[in-house]
Amino acid sequence: MTSTEKSWNEWQREHHPSTASSPVVERFRVCRSDLDLHRYMGVWYELARYPTFFEPEHAKNIVAEYSMTQEFEDILVKNSMELDGERIFITGTASFDRRFFSREKGQDQTKLLVDFAQGYPAQYWILCVDENYQTALVGNESKNNLWILSRQKSIPCFQYQKLLYILTHQFGYDVNQLIPTQQT
Repeated sequence: MTSTEKSWNEWQREHHPSTASSPVVERFRVCRSDLDLHRYMGVWYELARYPTFFEPEHAKNIVAEYSMTQEFEDILVKNSMELDGERIFITGTASFDRRFFSREKGQDQTKLLVDFAQGYPAQYWILCVDENYQTALVGNESKNNLWILSRQKSIPCFQYQKLLYILTHQFGYDVNQLIPTQQT
């Protein structure tokens, strides 16, 4: 980091000292088995992500669309991105991670495995959503994947700051690794 660059925490303390250490999670809740998966279905725009090999840094207009199968056993996943002026699509399925099933509570619907026909399902953990299912944070157990999703192509700055606060203080993610996703 150069002397002119600032970490998110430095910028937050300088520009918004009142929110730098205050609890701002009133509209968001950590997802547990009470997640309404049907409300989660639909189109989500990626606002930011950790770097991944399958989403190049210069990819833009990244969108994910989720829909339930008729049997309600799997979720159909359709992801798309714009890369070098071309729209690229990939489809797959998400299923419940059976490691998080208990007889008392049933299946934890926040812990999914997504497979794009590669044979290597990846963890997709819905960390939290806002009360209206308009923004969501998605990660995984090892905290090496992270996505900030929204039903809209952009959200107000204060709301984005709340999400970053939650990621840092509730989940222990390093928000300095996030790459903003261009949505046009």
